[in-house]
Amino acid sequence: MTWQRFLTRSTGRRGAKMVVDSRLAVLVAVLGDDIVGVITLDANGVFPTDAPHETRVRLVGIFVEPGRWSSGVGSALMGRFVSIARQADAVGEVDVWERNSRAIRFYERHGWTRDRTSLPGPTGVDYVGFVHLP
Repeated sequence: MTWQRFLTRSTGRRGAKMVVDSRLAVLVAVLGDDIVGVITLDANGVFPTDAPHETRVRLVGIFVEPGRWSSGVGSALMGRFVSIARQADAVGEVDVWERNSRAIRFYERHGWTRDRTSLPGPTGVDYVGFVHLP
């Protein structure tokens, strides 16, 4: 698997528009000629928190082609994110839809723990906060 980094920007061409958000960075997992997974994180990298001596990096999203589930692609993407957070000596953070039990099990298997935070989600079901310590 190889990694490609795409910075978000608009191409200016019709039908080829990408998300325009300078705060995001996207890493793409490629097998052969196929994009098999994507991970999005805060492009500004690490940001300070109110806790003394603590910084955090936010995992905005992770996606694996459904045909590649349980093949190690998600674990490779997660490993890449954890490596980025560790290099910065930062706590990783992510919000997960409470009804997505598959995603919750995935994060827990990879060392993430709930941090007792939640945000309102669709149809009255919350997002729950998870952290990954460096």
